[in-house]
Amino acid sequence: MTFLENRRIGEGRNDNESRWRLSRGWLEIFGVDNQIYSRFKLDKESGQLVCTNDTDTRSIQGQSLAVMGQRAGIG
Repeated sequence: MTFLENRRIGEGRNDNESRWRLSRGWLEIFGVDNQIYSRFKLDKESGQLVCTNDTDTRSIQGQSLAVMGQRAGIG
């Protein structure tokens, strides 16, 4: 999954994962319906973005994203 500067998702974009934002140190991913789909927080120990499993999200619980390439200022 790639995150474009215009807050759109590039590679990996689909109806559930269309755009993104950083909010309170979290990476939030929204669907084409503008509803939140996933929320991730940086695990500083592993360097991965780990799904928060919040009840207001619709994604599969327990997901994580490996950070590769240029890192964003999260956390």
